[in-house]
This record gives sequence, C-alpha cells and structure tokens, in this order.
Amino acid sequence: MTEFNSASCGGIPGISNTFAVGSLWTVDYALQLASVGYSAAYIHTREQGISYNLFDPSPGSWTTNPPYYALLAVAEALQSKNGSKVVDLDIMGSRTDLNATVSGYAVYDAIDSSVQQFVLFNYYNTTSTSAPSASFSLPSSSFKSSSSNAITVKYLTAVSMAETMNISWGGQTLRGVGDGKLVKAADSWAAANVQIDCTKGCTVNVPAPGMAVVFAGAAPVQNNATNTNTTTGAAKPSSDATSTVLALSIVPMAKSLVPLCVYATLVRIRRVMRDDWLQACNDVLRQPQGIQDDSTMNTADMDDSVLDSINSLPSEILCKIFLDYLPEGGSEVLVGSLSGTTITLSHVCSRWREVILVAPRLWSQLFLNLDDERFQEKHSWEQVVQFVLNWFSKAGECPLKLRFNCQSVSVGGREITEEGYLNHLLPPLMARIRDLELDLRRLPQHLSVLPPNKFQQLESIVLHNGYLKTNSVEMMWNPDDEPLTIFENTPRLQRLAMFFPLFGKRLNSVLIPWFQMTSLIISSYIHPPVLDELLSKCVNLVCGVFYIIGDADCSLIPSRPKTTLAHLVELTIVCYTSIQSVLTPAVLRNFHLPKLQTLRLGPLSLEATSLEDKVYLFPHLSLIRRLSFQSHMRSWFECDHSLAIELLKFAGNVEDFDISSTNDYSTIMKALIISDGVDIILPKLKSIRIHFPDPFNVDQLRKISIPTLVKMVDSRWHPQQATHLEKISVFLTQSTVTKSLVRMLKNSLEDGLQGYVSRGLILHVVVSGAGEVIWQDRLPHDENYWKEGMDCMRLLETT
Repeated sequence: MTEFNSASCGGIPGISNTFAVGSLWTVDYALQLASVGYSAAYIHTREQGISYNLFDPSPGSWTTNPPYYALLAVAEALQSKNGSKVVDLDIMGSRTDLNATVSGYAVYDAIDSSVQQFVLFNYYNTTSTSAPSASFSLPSSSFKSSSSNAITVKYLTAVSMAETMNISWGGQTLRGVGDGKLVKAADSWAAANVQIDCTKGCTVNVPAPGMAVVFAGAAPVQNNATNTNTTTGAAKPSSDATSTVLALSIVPMAKSLVPLCVYATLVRIRRVMRDDWLQACNDVLRQPQGIQDDSTMNTADMDDSVLDSINSLPSEILCKIFLDYLPEGGSEVLVGSLSGTTITLSHVCSRWREVILVAPRLWSQLFLNLDDERFQEKHSWEQVVQFVLNWFSKAGECPLKLRFNCQSVSVGGREITEEGYLNHLLPPLMARIRDLELDLRRLPQHLSVLPPNKFQQLESIVLHNGYLKTNSVEMMWNPDDEPLTIFENTPRLQRLAMFFPLFGKRLNSVLIPWFQMTSLIISSYIHPPVLDELLSKCVNLVCGVFYIIGDADCSLIPSRPKTTLAHLVELTIVCYTSIQSVLTPAVLRNFHLPKLQTLRLGPLSLEATSLEDKVYLFPHLSLIRRLSFQSHMRSWFECDHSLAIELLKFAGNVEDFDISSTNDYSTIMKALIISDGVDIILPKLKSIRIHFPDPFNVDQLRKISIPTLVKMVDSRWHPQQATHLEKISVFLTQSTVTKSLVRMLKNSLEDGLQGYVSRGLILHVVVSGAGEVIWQDRLPHDENYWKEGMDCMRLLETT
C-alpha cells in the first residue's frame, strides 16, 4: 500500500488525531492489510499542524500524536524471526458486524506456523477507568510449552476514545517528552505490562478503550521504565474490570487459517486453471436431475494435474472459489429436484464435501424456485419446508439470504392456502434473515399471517410478482383493513424494492420505517401525491427509482414546506404510459436536493408558458453530473425545443448525458456543437448515450444524421473551454423491418468516428432486438445501485 492514513488531504481534526482513530484504527487497519496479503504499507505524514501527523516538531516543543503510538504497537506485534503471517480472528463476527466492539488478530511465524503474537482490541466507547474490560480466553495449545509459563501482555491505552495526548504503550508515554524516549506513565488508565502463566490456558482482559499484544512466542521489545507484574491464569490490569469472556478457538496455521498469499494465490489459480475447472463444474451442473452419490460423478475426464492442484489448496481458498461460483442470489435449487449448486459441488469428491459441509457461508443463501410443474408433481409442501430448514441449519450463525419464487396455486396436488404457505416456512428463519426476496401470488395475504417484530436482522426486501401483468389489487394491501405491520419493527432495514406499491393509494396502510431507507425502488403504479408523501418520509434516501401511474396528474401534488433530502444522490422518476406525457417538474416542487448527482425524468412535459419549470426543476440541474430524459423503452420529450436547450444551459456540471431519438435528437445534437460566439451547452460533458428504441420506426432511423454527430465530436475533441469528450454509446433496436437499415447505421457510425476512436474515443454501439436491451441495464453501474432491487425493473420491462 503506497500511502494510507485516516482521511485524505491531511485528516480531520477531532477524528484523525484521536486515540480511537489515530491509534486503534491505524493498528487495526495495518493488521487488516497484512491479513489480506499486503507485504508493506506506507503511512502518510505531512508538514506541521496536520491532524494525522505522527508528530509535530513545533518550535520550542515537540508533540507526539496518536498515530505514532500505533506504529510502535504494530512494529512489536509483527515481530518474528522468519517473517509473519497475519489472520483476522473475526471475533464475534467483527469483520462484518458494524456494531462489534471487539476484534483480534493472530500473528504466525511464516516458517513453522506457530503463534507468535495475539493482538486484541476493545473498542467499547467510554473512559478506561469506568469501562468494562473485554476478556479473551486463550487455549494452552496457542503457546509453545517452553514459554507458556511467562507470557507477556503489553497494552495500548488512553483515558478515552477522544484523547489526543494521554496515551500509553506498555505503561509508558511520550506526553510532554521532547527527545523521543518513552517515560513511565503514572496515571491509573495507563496499563502496565503484565506476565501471565498460560500453561493451562489463560484469560487476557483488555480495558476500554484499548488494545493488547500477547507475546505468545517471543519476548517483547524492552523499553526503558518498563513496569511488569506477574499473575497466574489471567491478566487483569484494572482491579475494577468486569467482563464477558470471549473464547478464542486457535488452531495451527497450516490446517485451517489463510496465509498472506491467499488472494494472490486465488488470482493465480483462476488464471491458470479457470477454463478446465469451471468446465468440469458446468458439466456437473448441467445434469438435469442433480447428483445422488459420489459414484455418479466421473472426474476421470478432468486433467489430473488440475484436480491435484485444486485439492492441494487450503480449505479457505477452495471455499472462496466455491462462493464465487455460486449463482447470483444464492445456491439455486434445481428445478425438478431438491438439490442445488452447493449440494452438487459436494458430490464431486470427498475433499470438496468435507470443505463444503463445514463452510457456513455456502449454506447461508438459497434461491428456491418452485414455479415448475415437475417440482409440484414430486414434492409436498412439507418436504419443501423441511428441505429449507435443513439447508439453513448448516449456516451456523451466518445471516441468511432467501429468494423464494412460487406462482403455483398448489404443490403436490394440494392447494396452498395463505396459512399453510409462508407461515410454516419463514417464522423459524425470520430472526436470522438479512436479505429476503419474494415472488408470490396474493403476496399481501401471505405476509399478513406472519408474526410481527421478528425481522431483527432484515436489511433488504424485494417484493415482486412476474405472474401479474396488470394493476391488480392482489398485490396491494386493502386500505380498509388494519395496517400491515410485518415490517414495522425492522431496525436494520435499509433497502426495499416493490414491483407493485404494497401500500396502494394510502401510504400508512403498510407500516414501514421509511426514514431508514437508503435504497428504494417502486416499479409501477404509484400516484404522484403518494410519491410526494413517501419521499418526504425517506430523509436518509440515497438512491430512489419510481414509476408513477400513467394517468396521474402531478399538479395534484399539494404545496407544502420543502423537505431536504440531504443524502439523495440518485433519483429516477418515470411515467409509464403509452398515451400522453404527464410528468412535470411539479413532482419536485416540495424538495430540496443538495447532494443530487444523477437525475432521470421522463417522459417529461415542459411548457414554455409555465414558470414552474424553472422554479421546480432548474435549481436542481446546476448540481447534477448525470442527466437523463430516457424513460423506459419508449421516450417522449414533449416540450418546446428551445426550452429544452434552455434547460441544458442550467446543467453546467453534467458529465454524463442520456437522450432518446424521440427527444428531437438532431436539434439537441446541433446545440451540443461548440462554435465561436455561442454559449457552450454542457461544457463538462464526458460521455453521451443516445437511444433509438423504436424497432419499427423507419422514418426515425432515416433522420439520424451521422455528420451532425461527427461534427459534435470534432468540436469537443480539443475544445478550449470544455471537457474532453471520452465516450459515446449508441443503442439501436432493430426488427425484421429495420434490420438492414440498422446495420447500415452501425457501419456508418463506426466509419465516421474511426479517426477519433484511433485517438482514444470510446465508441460503444449496441444492436438488439425489440425488448432485448433493458433500460436499467444501461444505467451506470454506480455503487449506489442495488442490484437485486433493480430486478424489479427487469420484470416491468418484460411485461
């Protein structure tokens, strides 16, 4: 790692210069780098006065800052005669649990794989004099017998997380010291070194906030003024320490813990063996009835050297490969049999079975697809429920991901009632489900019989129905009934996608903690006033995609005080209609969007005589970087063209522009040409997407002017006042009527822009059949997009 520290550009005062971040985080981050394969890391420090500096040599004085103490601790934690291998012990799920207050690492000798040091963290956020310590129970097998009777524990502590000066390492400090030599810290919070007898195992208490290095295989570096105590069986630097003991299961490095080279090895394996190995897996998965026992899997055709290389890998690397190979969304149950990718792989050989059966993450996700007659003929609903429960029983403590699709009215010849459907499947799993996707008939009725307040780990929900192709009350909660409360108490819920708005025309008919949502997707039939009310509740929303009902009127949205959506980065509002455009800027009338980066509206209706266009829309345009008037597979830009050009003049920071051929493509393309004496439209434009979605409109395709496009590119290739154009994407949709014309246009585009492509322009021309190129597939692949949620958009396209 060529450069790191807590925050770019000099750090953040009050954060980077604290014990919490400058000391504890820096140690944790450095060891995390080592645990995933980094061999070196360079910490950045700058001139005097920068908050993340290691020290400040101020005139007449010398200040040692929290990051310097971190370097002292890391240097001793990694000491080993033969080099070190570092493993994150993932104590209490600390690698993924954002609320974890403890973590730890084991440092192994690179040659004999013996434990050299343990590094144990207690992040409990309070003062060290009043905080409960975290106790870590270390087995005797972790230590060499020759040294286990005198194990040294050395502490990095401070008076509080926010402390900037009162910090000690091994009971010593550099506070007020100008010569760089540690001195004894007499304060009660400064934990001195201790020696403990670990012959029969021992318990190490780590005060909060603080960190301990347990020298299991080597003596620590001796500094002056070291203060060492000796105790037997436990290290207790604070007499007031109270704690819960965390038992660490430490096993030899060579058997189960991943070495530093794990990711480099994995990359090398994929490069050398990917084709042969994945072909063998694909051959297995293509067998229609699954695999019943070892004898049915013939590995003779697999190259011996490939199989030997695979089976010589550590179990963790093999497990990682299996995880990468699982279908997106989980291990899909094969249609016609109660099997799945995970089970199939376990039948390849005994080694793979051993690895899979003890790998909880491989059993923590499942895509159960029962919408098939072959399945319904073979299995009863009771068998399905038992299969799912048995599957997830192997997942250990891992959070669960379940995708469930069943449009059938009956299973095994017996009609599925609301009470006998989800009510037997989900309740035993609800407390552990993190991601849930349901595709069911009469979804509201199924949800209504589930017990409330059980989804305590639920973070994302996808609710859609591919069977229904129209606006059906079967997908919406009856507004005359009592509110649906199944999702009311879901403290971790952040992502929600619905093909139909479950709440219908009344938002409070379904109780959902809207204020928690960061990603929200509603694919169809939401009324503009309901959307306005919904957005006003989603104050933490980051990305939103909404389809409003086609015959609605945005002018019906009542005026009210503006709501600030301070976190909203991506917003898409589409009116799904084949009649007249009804989407107007009034849809944004009640919102202030200070962080908006991407805006997609359409089909947008602008009227030159209406002032609301400027009042409600233009202020947002100055902020955004990605602008689109693309709307579904059909697009209209029903407005005065001069007003459209005027609108683009307000979008001075747009870098990515998305237009449709029906937006009067030629008029807008001419406006984008840079010429002397004319104001530059979209001066920062880097990428442009042009869509020709109608596969039967011959006249539209004939109006495409390749020379105009080439002239626009040429004017932006070396402009003095505009950003260099980098990429053009053109999406052409063809039919039997327009196939030859589309082919001619594609060739003309490539020939006309060939000179610019040779000089670095990226040209992406996509030709597809009607309905093949789906709108959300063309959306930028930003980190804000929630892939599973966008599947709802795919469903809408196909209907």
